[in-house]
Amino acid sequence: LLSSFKVSYDLQPGYTFISSAIENDKEEVSIDDVKNFSFSIVSDNWEKSERITQKDTQVSFLHQSSSRKDLAEEEIMAVFDYFEEAIAPLPFKQADIFISDSLETESVPGMVMLNPEEARNPYILAKEVAALYYASAISQDPQNDSWIGSGLSHLAAYQYGVDQGEESKQQALAYLQEELGALEKHVNGSQVSNTNINEVEHEAILNAQPAWEIIELIEEHYAYRGISPEEVGEKYLSSFYEQFAGREVDTEIFLQFTRDYFSVPSGAFNQWLNTEASRK
Repeated sequence: LLSSFKVSYDLQPGYTFISSAIENDKEEVSIDDVKNFSFSIVSDNWEKSERITQKDTQVSFLHQSSSRKDLAEEEIMAVFDYFEEAIAPLPFKQADIFISDSLETESVPGMVMLNPEEARNPYILAKEVAALYYASAISQDPQNDSWIGSGLSHLAAYQYGVDQGEESKQQALAYLQEELGALEKHVNGSQVSNTNINEVEHEAILNAQPAWEIIELIEEHYAYRGISPEEVGEKYLSSFYEQFAGREVDTEIFLQFTRDYFSVPSGAFNQWLNTEASRK
């Protein structure tokens, strides 16, 4: 599943080529052994600064909004340092963070785009950084299994909140509860997370629902793996990433890993996953 990429380019003056590969010259960039490769071409009116994580990953910040610039960088670096310590070094040699009023918050391989308003929310920051691990470095079928990357990214954001203290943990839980409340109002009845993307009735089915259900699983069965839910949640995420980084994961693989990890039957997932469909 890993590939090598080489991109040649010729830009007009006033534009810059930005990529998740560190080594590049003025006309070509290359990167080896990655699942995906992202790049952007931006005008030179972006203000750029660079930082280094504790695990020596290069982080480039590109701003079009100067408000809270330094504070946003500090918050994002704290998130990077947490994930590199708790999960693994970032799966890219370089991460590019774009912050602008014109952007919608989202992640693509090696890059995070942030709206300044949402950059104020530690949960959102953690969720987008976690997506670099679970939605970018681990593959899923986008039609039927995108819930895996999305759900684990939200679970990882919750774990970041746990690490930051009781107040942040409660804020993370409140975010998930708010999403689930919106889901309950929107969907008549229940819907499993491994539903074809074209039939999904609310995005919380793909993100908040699996995160919440895995949190409950951890709370109920953590003693099989450790001394506290907080410790076991982090170990579950790091073990999942270690085993599947660079691979494609579907619902059945998720079920097999999680069943074995907590020593529970498939029935433990029936309320939110179609376990029969995963075997077809």
